[in-house]
Amino acid sequence: MLLAVGVPCRDPEGPDWSCPYRITGHPGVADRVTAIVGVDPVQALQLALARPPHELNDAAGLTFLGGTELMPGGHGS
Repeated sequence: MLLAVGVPCRDPEGPDWSCPYRITGHPGVADRVTAIVGVDPVQALQLALARPPHELNDAAGLTFLGGTELMPGGHGS
């Protein structure tokens, strides 16, 4: 499995920023590019790094230490 995260860029139609990511090579997860939007480049990057564990858990049924929460401690939703 490979997670590729792109460089945040400004939305040409507004003040927000977006950061693309792509998950490849894992059964049950579609190979597609997804863009996450933030109010600045740091937030867009942070959200792009936080979302894939939830997407993998939802689509592929991954577990961490026997639990379904891949980011314990309330990080991201």
